[in-house]
Amino acid sequence: MRVAVSPTDDNKFKKIHDAKQIGHQLLTAKERQEKVFVWRIVGDKKILAPVRFELIKRSQHELVIRPKEGEEDVFHQVLGGCEQINFFMPQSCLLFQCKLKQLESCGSVTLAYPAFVAQVERRKWLRLTSDDSHSLKIQFCKTVMTPKPVNHFLSKTILDLGAGGASFVISKAESKFFIAGEVVKNVEILVEEIKYTVQCEILRVSEFGAQKTWKVSVRFAAIGKKEQEALAKYVFEHIRTDEKAI
Repeated sequence: MRVAVSPTDDNKFKKIHDAKQIGHQLLTAKERQEKVFVWRIVGDKKILAPVRFELIKRSQHELVIRPKEGEEDVFHQVLGGCEQINFFMPQSCLLFQCKLKQLESCGSVTLAYPAFVAQVERRKWLRLTSDDSHSLKIQFCKTVMTPKPVNHFLSKTILDLGAGGASFVISKAESKFFIAGEVVKNVEILVEEIKYTVQCEILRVSEFGAQKTWKVSVRFAAIGKKEQEALAKYVFEHIRTDEKAI
């Protein structure tokens, strides 16, 4: 499954060019110990290496990064021969590119400030549109009034996924059991071999496609920070990012 990040997609970016604002964003991320990844595309695979900000030199417009312990090999694989280093920060959903200035003997890397940072607009998280090449499912028990309460188990293929929510398709008959604003607990999001348990709020139920099916859009009303970051990383790894957007 591939999704290009372009002006026609939901993954719309706003660009921040102001150096002071960029410095503030980076310093805040360092203080909050946000997860930071450097990445590159090798063949058709996106390789990500976790790093940490060691220094944000605002007066010099420089930043110093270091690979996370145990991740040195993949870090050097990402850096190998590159003059420009790509960054992704899942928590604040920032994408930017820095020019490599110096490899330090201690293993740290000094880079110039990015000319700008790109941040997802409209939605807080990047979205991945699914197809048969990925195993993405949502499953939960739903109380159905027919006419007395009955617990009904549903397992559906995810139509699109972000770290903040998802959508899936149901039949017309099932659509009457979903109401906007309703909260569903103990919802399981299955991503490949990993299961995440979340609480969802139903945002909307709308007719979908020409086959008389209905689309249910939900937001994750309760989700762990680690689980949300893992979903954000998965989504980013599996979309094709248009370099022009970065």
